[in-house]
Amino acid sequence: MYGFCPAKATWDNEATEIYKTLIVSRECGIMLSNGGILEQPAWFIDLLSWFTTRYDHEKFASRARMVLGDGKNAAKGQNNNGSKHRRTKYKN
Repeated sequence: MYGFCPAKATWDNEATEIYKTLIVSRECGIMLSNGGILEQPAWFIDLLSWFTTRYDHEKFASRARMVLGDGKNAAKGQNNNGSKHRRTKYKN
């Protein structure tokens, strides 16, 4: 999927610090510096604008997979947790 190992992104200390800052900002609902959105650096507003949407989507998807499973491991007649469905036959 990638032309490089995604873990290599953590080798860049500046990128790692920016990522951590964006997560803290999103989770805590605070800005980088005192004041409102207009007092923030342009680079921060730019990154936060797309990061927030993507972060929220990934967080939701992760929680959904924990509850619903990914759908890949379910065999026919089984739930995602491996238990078999109870099949009932109706007689008319």
